Amino acid sequence: MEIRGARVPRRAVVASVNKKVDEQNVQAVTTNVSALTALLAATIGGPVVKVAAFTYGVRSALADRPGTRTRRKVADQTRANKAAARAAKRRKAD
Repeated sequence: MEIRGARVPRRAVVASVNKKVDEQNVQAVTTNVSALTALLAATIGGPVVKVAAFTYGVRSALADRPGTRTRRKVADQTRANKAAARAAKRRKAD
């Protein structure tokens, strides 16, 4: 095979053509992935954000009730006191 008067091995021509085809395939796949991502973001992204915002608001409203933190602290301290009493009892038994 000859290209512009120079003799080029067929393998080099085939390799060159394969490289160009691969580049075109990569561009096509990239375009398709970009379009699919945009479609997915438009159809699912909006509702998911709304649900997440609603869930966050509900959790915040329920978690920040007056006295919730105090009750939690008292419960934690009570648990710690009971654990310390059990440990002291075990030490006395030994």
